[in-house]
Amino acid sequence: MIVQQTRFIRPGSLAETARREIERLIIAGDLSPGERINELHLARSMGISRGPVREALREMKADGLLCSEPNRGVYVHAISAVDALEAFGERSALCCHTVREVARKGADDLVAMLRRQVEEMQDAADRDDHTRYYELNDAFHTAIVDAAGNRRISQNHERTLRDLRLYRMRTLVHGRGLKQSNDQHRAIVEAIATGDADRAGQLMEDHIWKGREQFISRPENFNPVDGDKPGGKVT
Repeated sequence: MIVQQTRFIRPGSLAETARREIERLIIAGDLSPGERINELHLARSMGISRGPVREALREMKADGLLCSEPNRGVYVHAISAVDALEAFGERSALCCHTVREVARKGADDLVAMLRRQVEEMQDAADRDDHTRYYELNDAFHTAIVDAAGNRRISQNHERTLRDLRLYRMRTLVHGRGLKQSNDQHRAIVEAIATGDADRAGQLMEDHIWKGREQFISRPENFNPVDGDKPGGKVT
């Protein structure tokens, strides 16, 4: 089972434009984790009606970037910095275990698909298309995890992707960059292709922990005034 980002929105539509703008605001820190989303304000600032904004918010809730609660409305998904660090550790354990399993079993069809995804990510990186790269990046890692054939691991991995979505997006934009990230993907695929389980696991661990290091290096992810909510502003 390969889980990718939910796609309700038509490419090139106003709703897609709205989503990209909301994502930009979140990644830039203009919308902080825990901050309530003002649908009307966003629509006015973009010069569009509320319909496309509402559609974008619906898709982003499905993807885990946003949450909603009665009497609170829609707000940016937030977990504590401590929880985020634990989620990085959990994700590393899950991904390293599964990539070793896949490399040991041999998976020619999977390797062919992963190589295609790497080339698609390279194209997105060359165009500096962070949104498309991120979608492909999630699909790449999910494909490896799911190929191990353990349903519980797949479900837990999907949860860590949801919890870390904001911070991993920021890392790609402000940290190591798309091309460096994809070079690491390419090396992982070649280790799987040659059946080198130990190397595949080590490369995967390095890849994920580089993201963790970038998370730690960004001070806005740690805000003790607001109960250690990364980014901090809770309304």
